[in-house]
Amino acid sequence: MEELYKGDNVVLTLDEVQRKNSARPKKSEEGVRHFRFILRSPATALPPGDFHLAAPIDFRRFSLKLMQFARCVQSIVNSCQTLFRSNQLLKELSKSGQIDEARKVFDSMPKRDEYTWNTMMAAYFNSGKLVEARKVFDDIPCKSSITWSCLISGYCQYGCGYEVFDLFQQMRLEGQKPSQYSLASMLRVCSMLGLIQSGELIHGYVLKSGFESNVYVLTNLVDVYAKCKRMSEAEYLFKFFSNSRENNVLWTSMLTGYAQSGDGHKAIEFFHDMHKEAVELNHFTFPSILTACSSVSSQCFGELC
Repeated sequence: MEELYKGDNVVLTLDEVQRKNSARPKKSEEGVRHFRFILRSPATALPPGDFHLAAPIDFRRFSLKLMQFARCVQSIVNSCQTLFRSNQLLKELSKSGQIDEARKVFDSMPKRDEYTWNTMMAAYFNSGKLVEARKVFDDIPCKSSITWSCLISGYCQYGCGYEVFDLFQQMRLEGQKPSQYSLASMLRVCSMLGLIQSGELIHGYVLKSGFESNVYVLTNLVDVYAKCKRMSEAEYLFKFFSNSRENNVLWTSMLTGYAQSGDGHKAIEFFHDMHKEAVELNHFTFPSILTACSSVSSQCFGELC
C-alpha cells in the first residue's frame, strides 16, 4: 500500500485514489471520502506537523473529477510541512537559550498553532522572563487547557503562589478544566511554600474532578502533606497506591516527611521497608535518612548508610 501521509499514531493513505483510479472509480471515491472524514473528524484530527508527505502525488494518475481534491491535499501538506519545520527551529533555538533568535522566527511565522505559542511561552519562562511569557499568553487567540497548564507551570517554577492560584481561578471561570500537569504544578508550589490550606483546597478539587487515582497528582499531594508535617493524611494517601514500590519519589516524600517531623524511628523503619520492597533510592533519600539518624542519635546506623 502506497503511503501518502504518515504520523506517529495514524497512517493516512490515498491508495484507492492513486492506484488504478480510472479502473476502480468507486474505490477512489471511497478513499477520498475516508480521507475527508479523517481531516474533519475531531476524534482523528491531527495537529499540523504531525504528518508529512511520504510520497509525491502523481497527478497524472487522477481523473479530472478528483484533480481539484488532490491539489487541495497537496496544498494542505505543503502548509503543514512549513509550519512543522518552523516549529522545530523554534524549539531548537529555545532549548539552546537563543531567545531573541527564537522570537524572530516566531514573529516571522505566517501561521502558528498551539505548539508554537506554548514553545515561545516556555522559552521565556525558562529564561526567567515572566512578563514576556505572560504577554505571549495574552496574545493567544484561542486558549486551551494545555495552554493554561503551560502558563501555570511556568509561574510554578518560580514559586509564584499567589499568581498561580489567581490563574487557577481564571482558568475555571473561562470554562477550562485543569489538567493533571497543572494540578501537580500547583501542588509543588504548595509543598515549596508550605501552603497547607491551599493544598487542601486543591485536594478537594482533585476528589471532585476525578483525579484521585492519578499518580502525578497523588504523588504531589503526599509530598504536600509530608512537607507540612501532616503525616496521617500522607500515610492515608500513600496506602492508596497499589504500585507504590515503583514510585521512588513517593517513598522519598514519606521518608522526608517523617524525618522533618522529628519522627526519626519511623523514618528509619520506613527506610528498611524501602530496602525490603526493592525501591530505588535517589539523591534525596540519604540526606533524609541521615537527618532521621541524627534525630535519634543513631550514630551506628548512620555509619552504615
